[in-house]
Amino acid sequence: MSSTIANNRKAEAQAGAFSGGPVVSDPAEYRSSLLPSWILELGEDGTVLYSRRVNSLGEDVSSTDLDGGDFFERFIGLNDIAAYRRDFRSFVTSRQAAASYMWRRTTEAGTTDNRVQLTRAYDTHDTVTRSVVMLEIRN
Repeated sequence: MSSTIANNRKAEAQAGAFSGGPVVSDPAEYRSSLLPSWILELGEDGTVLYSRRVNSLGEDVSSTDLDGGDFFERFIGLNDIAAYRRDFRSFVTSRQAAASYMWRRTTEAGTTDNRVQLTRAYDTHDTVTRSVVMLEIRN
């Protein structure tokens, strides 16, 4: 095999052409990419209107019982609920389109820093349009 062909195959493998996706050299990075993330829709008061837990492939990994309750009272493992509630209230009152935070969470698997993305959206299903907050938590 010529060195040109070998170099081309190596470049294609690094780009993910043979594996169906990018090559991940760090097994811990790969495992963390499959950890579940949360997608939630919250009312401006923090009430969970919709919740879904998915892995990086978009597959549901568990059902949730958060809908209808106060996110900050029901979501398990948040280390500093008062500070996170302040972040949320600050976002709601600011009228920013989006904001990002790092929230620490402790579960049976350990303590992790999680990227939290808040995005403003609007519910137009009723006759009255209301503001909602899309909250995404990534491990």
